[in-house]
Amino acid sequence: MIRHIALAACLLTAGCGSLTSTVPESPAEVVEAVEAPVEQTDYLALGKQQGYEAAVAAQNATDNQWYEVSQKWDLAVRTLGQVPADNPNYATAQAKITEYNANRDVAAARHWAYQAEAPPAETPQTINPEPSPQSEEMTAEDYYQQGVDRYVSEQDSQGAVESFTKAIELDPNHTLAYYNRGVAKLRLDDPEGAKADLTKAREIYASRGDENGVYQAEDRLQQIKEKHGI
Repeated sequence: MIRHIALAACLLTAGCGSLTSTVPESPAEVVEAVEAPVEQTDYLALGKQQGYEAAVAAQNATDNQWYEVSQKWDLAVRTLGQVPADNPNYATAQAKITEYNANRDVAAARHWAYQAEAPPAETPQTINPEPSPQSEEMTAEDYYQQGVDRYVSEQDSQGAVESFTKAIELDPNHTLAYYNRGVAKLRLDDPEGAKADLTKAREIYASRGDENGVYQAEDRLQQIKEKHGI
């Protein structure tokens, strides 16, 4: 009996001796995620770069590439337009917008002049006969071309308006004359007159199913609305 008690005590003692204290694990350290700063777009630098690319394209443009050049200028204008008014570069951006708008106008005028001169794809070119004495009187197309020359080559916006007006008098549905007269009136700071001409051009383009012409006219009208509120 005594031996059994001693053995039990020994086992109990051994068991107690084998117990080890456990240290609770410390909670894992929580690391807060830090968001990377959002990089702000430099619209002035981007717009000037796009303007440079447009200028390079204009130097080597062929007759059928002026529309693409005008769109490059348009892209640069839209980019610069995103410079906010409270930005220190706002005035510089606005000056560039004025410059690029003028360049786009020239490219667009050359595009439309080429479109007017180019014969339809399905019509073979023919040699024009010698003009008769009765054909010396200027036609609507003659006045239109005169207006383009005055606007593009001579930088004579008022003279261009007069020529486009004569073209419209002879051909009341001369869409290009309406469109370019509107562009010339914008340069003469006549937004009301420009809006009327561009609206008329858009109507004629729409009646003919000319989606590209409608887009061009609507784009100009949107610019007038944004700048002049009309």
